[in-house]
Amino acid sequence: MYKQVQEEKLGLSVVKIENEEILIIDISAHAIHIHNSGMLYYEQNDYERAEFYLEEALNIKLKTHGEKHLNTATEYNNLGLVYMKLHNNDKAMDYLNKALNIQLTEYGELNMNTANLYTNLGIMYYAMNRYREAKIV
Repeated sequence: MYKQVQEEKLGLSVVKIENEEILIIDISAHAIHIHNSGMLYYEQNDYERAEFYLEEALNIKLKTHGEKHLNTATEYNNLGLVYMKLHNNDKAMDYLNKALNIQLTEYGELNMNTANLYTNLGIMYYAMNRYREAKIV
């Protein structure tokens, strides 16, 4: 086992191994692994585990990329989908709207990624019986 002994710096994390050796881990690669684990659980309909891993991936991306980065938007979108499946509508809407705002800033209206987020929001509004808003999105 290992535990983190120093804050992330420049995308790397210093950790201490039980026998006192120091290991450098690429935080970006770790975030990708955590993200992929979350998506695997999502595809297996294990939404609670997906939530755990995707929240962890989001936390890493917030530290390494910040709140307004496209990689962060991806995690917001995926977590929005997880919360949709868990019937946590408020959290789903919050995450999907955060992702949409980033996508609009970076890509604008006429982009496939933005269109996908509008679709996800429309599905969410429809699931909440908010048909008029679903139609507008």
